[in-house]
Amino acid sequence: KLRQMRIAGIDIGARQLRFWGVDTDLSIRERFLRTLKNYFNNTRLISTFDMSDSRMKKYAAVEKSFKPDFITGYPSALALFSDFCRKNSVHLHEPDAVITGGETLYPEQRDLIEEVLSAPVFNSYGSREFADIAFECQEHSGLHIAADLHLVELIHSSGRPARDGELGEIVVTDLSNMYMPF
Repeated sequence: KLRQMRIAGIDIGARQLRFWGVDTDLSIRERFLRTLKNYFNNTRLISTFDMSDSRMKKYAAVEKSFKPDFITGYPSALALFSDFCRKNSVHLHEPDAVITGGETLYPEQRDLIEEVLSAPVFNSYGSREFADIAFECQEHSGLHIAADLHLVELIHSSGRPARDGELGEIVVTDLSNMYMPF
């Protein structure tokens, strides 16, 4: 994550606004710990579980008052938010970068997000088990695998490595697990 942030021009401690699926059924202790963690990580969370117009108006106010250095989130949520802001002539604080993940980033979403937020979009690929597996650099022409942390293979349905142009299943081995590869 830190490597990806540095490539996007973001430094440790930067103010992050995160559009993500925020659990709403946490215990009081879990909410307190999450709030404390976000405070020390200089992060504000926006729940993508409610992207109604009335909530997005509030999200825009949070974005303008918090003045994030960068924004992260699902491409679909960021595109929906950007479209809302454009249609309603909402002028936002301009972050230094936007990092997307969690789902496919389509070209029209990238264009819309970059237009409204006036910041370059850096796409990433990851999972809960392995975090960020691959990410874009400033060239925006594909994803770079974090090969020092992950072995990424494309396996054909027969069990052999897929050949160029063949479909397959992505298999990731985490090389940084403290006990054994996962």
